[in-house]
Amino acid sequence: MSINLMKMKINNSVKILLVDDLPENLFALELILCNDNYKCVKAHSGNEALKILLHEQDFAIILIDVQMPEMDGFETVELIREIEPLKHVPIIFLTANMDNAMHVFKGYQSGAVDFMIKPLIPEILKAKVLVFVELYLKTHELLVQNEEKEKQAEELRIANKDLLFQSEEKKNREAELVITNKELIFQNKEKEKRANELIIANKELIFQNEEKEKRAAELAIANKELVFQNEEKEKRAAELAIADKELVFQTEEKEKRKIENIALEALSNSLKEGKVVAELATLNAEEAKGIAENALQSKQQFLSNMSHEIRTPMNAILGFTKVLLKTDLAPKQKEYLDAIKISGDGLLVLINDILDLAKTDAGKMTFEEKPFKIEFSISTMYQVFDLKIKEKNLELVKEYDNKIPVVLLGDAVRLHQILLNLLSNAIKFTAKGKITVAVRLLHEDKEKVTIDFAITDTGTGIPEDKLESIFENFQQATISTSSTFGGTGLGLAICKQLVEKQGGSILVKSKVDEGSTFSFTLSFLKTNEESKKESGEVELDKEIKDIKILVVEDIKLNQLLMKITLDDFKFKYDIADNGKIAIEKLQTETYDIILMDLQMPIMNGFEATEYIRNTMKSKIPIIALTVDVTTVDVEKCKAVGMNDYVSKPLDQQILHTKIIELLNQ
Repeated sequence: MSINLMKMKINNSVKILLVDDLPENLFALELILCNDNYKCVKAHSGNEALKILLHEQDFAIILIDVQMPEMDGFETVELIREIEPLKHVPIIFLTANMDNAMHVFKGYQSGAVDFMIKPLIPEILKAKVLVFVELYLKTHELLVQNEEKEKQAEELRIANKDLLFQSEEKKNREAELVITNKELIFQNKEKEKRANELIIANKELIFQNEEKEKRAAELAIANKELVFQNEEKEKRAAELAIADKELVFQTEEKEKRKIENIALEALSNSLKEGKVVAELATLNAEEAKGIAENALQSKQQFLSNMSHEIRTPMNAILGFTKVLLKTDLAPKQKEYLDAIKISGDGLLVLINDILDLAKTDAGKMTFEEKPFKIEFSISTMYQVFDLKIKEKNLELVKEYDNKIPVVLLGDAVRLHQILLNLLSNAIKFTAKGKITVAVRLLHEDKEKVTIDFAITDTGTGIPEDKLESIFENFQQATISTSSTFGGTGLGLAICKQLVEKQGGSILVKSKVDEGSTFSFTLSFLKTNEESKKESGEVELDKEIKDIKILVVEDIKLNQLLMKITLDDFKFKYDIADNGKIAIEKLQTETYDIILMDLQMPIMNGFEATEYIRNTMKSKIPIIALTVDVTTVDVEKCKAVGMNDYVSKPLDQQILHTKIIELLNQ
C-alpha cells in the first residue's frame, strides 16, 4: 500500500486518542500529528479517557502520559485492557523517566507496546504512529476480505442446495413420466375395446334404421288420413272461435268497468294514507336528526373530557422528564429517562391520532394557508428520524426537485404530519436496505403547483388482498403486524383523510418481501410573501424588558412545571389557582401576558377571559393552556377573546415563541 493511499485513508477514518493531564502537552502532540491529518481525540485524565472509550472504540493507537494525578497511566491502561474490543489496540507510554527498569517492566506488564521519552522527537513519533496506523488499516482490510469470503461461501452453499433440489425434481419428473407412459398404454388398449364395441353397435343401428323406414312408410299413410280429419275439425273450430271471440269481448268490457271502479276507490284511500305516512316520515326525520346531533355533541364532549383526563398527567410526566434530562445524570439514569420520554411521546401520538380521526369524522378538520418553505419543512422531518435510521443501519435517499418554488401557500403542519406518518411506517417495517423520499413537481401554472411526494422502502411489503383496506380505520397489513411492530392502524387512515380533504389523492404499491411505495399529490398556491422564520426562534424586541407573566392554573404539579419553565426563560411570574383569583391579581398588579388554563374550579378559563375582555375592557394578550385540542374548544377560545393557545403537554420552544410574538406585537 503506497504512502499516498495510506494518507488518504488516514484522512478519512483513522482516530488517535491522546491522554495527558497538561494541556500544553496535548497541544504539542496535536500540532505534530495534525500535519498528517490524523483525527485526534484528547483526554485530560485517565477517567476522561475511559469515558471516551466506553462510547468510541475505533482508535488505531493510544498515546498516554505515565504520570497523571488521581489515576496514572499504568492504572488507566490496565482498565483499558479489561474492555474486550480494546485488548489489542496499540498503546505507547510517554514518559520522562526511563532509568528505572521496574518502571519500564510495569509499563509493558500493564499492556503497553512501547515507550517514548520526553521531550519527544516529532519525526520518530510520526514514524512509530504510522507503523501502527498501517497495521490498523491492514487489519481492517483483512476483516473486510474475510467478510466477503464468508458471503461468497454462503452464496455457494445456497447454490449447492438449489442444485440438489433441481436434481431431485428431475428424478421426480422421470418417475412421473414412466407412470404416464403406462397410463397411456392402458388407455390405448381401452380405446381399441371401445372401437370394437362401436362396430357392433353400428351394425345394430343399421338394422334398426331399416325397421324405422318401414314404420315411417306406414305412418305416412296414417298421417294423410289424419290430415283430412284435422281439416274437418279446423272448419268446426273456426266457427266456434268466432262465437268465443264475441263472448270474450263482452266479458272484457264488463271486467274493465269493475276494475275502473275499484281503482278509483283505491286511489281515494291511497291519497288519505299517503298524507298520514308523509307526516309520520317528517316527524321521524326530525327526531333522527336530533338524535344524531345529540350523539355528535356527546362524542365531542367525551373526547374533550378524555383529552383532559389523559393529557393532564401526561403534561406532568413529559414536562418533568424534559426538566430532568437537562440536569447532570449518570448514563443509566439518562437511559431510563430517555425510555420514559419515548414512551410518553408514543402515547401522545396515539392521543393525537384519535382526536384527529374524530375531527375528520365530524367534518371539523381545518387547514391553514400560510407561506412556508417546503424544502425546509421536509428537511426538519429528516432530523426527527436521523437517530432511528442510524440505529437500524438504513440508507436514506433524498430526491428533491429544484424546480419547485421556494415559498408556497399551504398548511405546513398537516404536510409535516402526513410525511411523518409515512416515513415512520417505512422505518418501522424496514429491517435492512434503504428508504427513498422523492419530491417532484408534476404541474405548474400561474396560480398553483402540483407536487408528488413518494416514500419507498425495502421492507416487509403488504399482501395484495390487503391493499384496498390499508387506508381504513384500525386496519393493518396482517393480524400479526400490531404484535410485531406495534401501532393502532390509525396513521394511514388519517393520512388519507388529510390528503383528500385538501383535494389530493394517495396511493400505495407493494410486493411482499420487496417493499412498498406510498405516494400522494397535493396542490399549493403560489405566493410572493416571505415565510416566517423557520427555526422557531423569535427574538424579543430590545425595548421590552422585565417581562412579568400571570399563570392561571389549578393543578399543583402543572404550577411547579410552569415555574421551572418560566425560570428557564428568565421571566417574572405570579400563580393564580383559578380565574377568580386571576381577576383579583389583575386589579392590583400589572402583567405583560396571561397563560390561562381552561378547566378550573370556581371560575374556568373561558369565564375569566370573558370577564377580562368585556367587564375589565383589558386587551392584555392571553394564551390558553389546554389539554383539549378539539375544534370545539379552539373556536370557543377565539370567541371569548383569547389571542392564541398552546396544547399540553407543553413544548417549551413553542410556548416561548408564542409569548415573544405576542409581546412584539
